[in-house]
Amino acid sequence: MCKCNRCFFSSWAFSFFNAWVFFQSYIYFNVGHFDKQLDWSYHVGIRANRKMRTLTFIIRASAALILVTLIFQACREVHAENGPSEYIQSASDNIVHNETESRLVTAESPATSDDDAWLISTRRLGYASWKDESTIDLKVSQYSDSGDWIESDLKKLLDSEPRKTVVYVHGNRIGFNEAIERAWNAFAVLQRDPAAPPMRLIIWSWPSDRIHGQLRDLRSKASRTNTEGQYLGWFLAQLDADTRVSMIGYSYGARIATGALHVLGGGTLYGQRTPLTTSAKRTRINVVLIAAAMHNHWLSPGGYHDRFSCVTDRVLVFYNSQDPILRRYRLIEKHARPVALGFAGARGLDDDLAARTEQYDVHCSVGKTHGEAAYLSSTAVVEGVQQIVRLNAVRGDN
Repeated sequence: MCKCNRCFFSSWAFSFFNAWVFFQSYIYFNVGHFDKQLDWSYHVGIRANRKMRTLTFIIRASAALILVTLIFQACREVHAENGPSEYIQSASDNIVHNETESRLVTAESPATSDDDAWLISTRRLGYASWKDESTIDLKVSQYSDSGDWIESDLKKLLDSEPRKTVVYVHGNRIGFNEAIERAWNAFAVLQRDPAAPPMRLIIWSWPSDRIHGQLRDLRSKASRTNTEGQYLGWFLAQLDADTRVSMIGYSYGARIATGALHVLGGGTLYGQRTPLTTSAKRTRINVVLIAAAMHNHWLSPGGYHDRFSCVTDRVLVFYNSQDPILRRYRLIEKHARPVALGFAGARGLDDDLAARTEQYDVHCSVGKTHGEAAYLSSTAVVEGVQQIVRLNAVRGDN
């Protein structure tokens, strides 16, 4: 049974109005009989009175039904989409895993024979403790030519042939196998580009399974994205400094990607600095943010992810001003009303980052939805992603 506030209110209101309608009908069709002995004109106007009582009952019952219908419709809107969907930091320990990592999907990959596909999962990891980096046990798998995922390790990934690397980070409320399927959909966009070179494709799978309670899920996952930003930032620092990296983040995945790049640029998350093996000069990273479920001022100077600009080159932002899920992003915090970057675009960027950032409101081609498939079906998004990945990033000081 759903325990969200909207559903609770809806069921309570429905029960209340049922009782209210029953009470009104009882008053008009039963209690009225006590007035018969007091009303000397009762027998004269009995037919008119019955018609009036019946009409009044119908009007009130109709009004109650309309109100209940409106409440029910509002509740349906809340559950219509798999929204960015986040209480306290420890709440994510209660995540219900609908699928296990041992049941890897073997759906056909869009990767060509020249591509190299990897899967990195943090679904079994708790919150990061950087006292001992050996405890960071990322689960790494490699996609084989036979179409199976073969268990591997981080060293093999780092020692693999250097090539252009694309990192995909999925959104919230996604099971383990569905994360892989969505990554294939995103990578398929790249394969439509005939000029695409052989690439190393990396799927970043994080614990985003549904949690009971919509608002609790929303806030819990928002907290988890900080830890994922630390893990992903630490991983990016392990890559060779000359590696050309592009990142694609959708919804909460975009929030994780910007957090990781903020960490890579020397920033802190939750007041905790991540120890990095980094180079003074690293090839800057191109980033695509799709329907980003994060505050729209976080990339501005002094923002929560302000060090993001230190390690990035080109930034492409696709937002939707008609997104029904991100429209309610303000619910993520109890005492503030933040606006989602994926709803209104990034605000307050400094001149340098603004010059390297392109933002597009794609509500005309995507429509009133938060669905990832709608974005990947948009010509503007497809061409933008292909262009960003195709570009050669420049070196820069961290």
